Amino acid sequence: MRFNQEFIEKVRQSNNIVDVIAQYTELKRAGGNFMGRCPFPDHSDKSPSFSVSEDRQLYHCFGCKKGGTIFTFLETFQGLSFPEAIEFLAKRASIPLPEPE
Repeated sequence: MRFNQEFIEKVRQSNNIVDVIAQYTELKRAGGNFMGRCPFPDHSDKSPSFSVSEDRQLYHCFGCKKGGTIFTFLETFQGLSFPEAIEFLAKRASIPLPEPE
């Protein structure tokens, strides 16, 4: 299913990246951002190197160098495609999916 940019933006704005990532790793406020241990299984993080910016709605790991948006997090962490990540977040925010054209 192909989604238009307006729908993608609505889904993005309806989901806070901190709330989504906090389901996978413990995040603690550190200044203007949140920090935690990297949740990606290929990076065994012993100290918090994973930063999440609530203002910018982005994440970045200073250890494994992964970073991106709420969509890329779900694509990388859960192995979802971009459309699947949009559907997952739309359902999470109770946003009905558009009818196929």
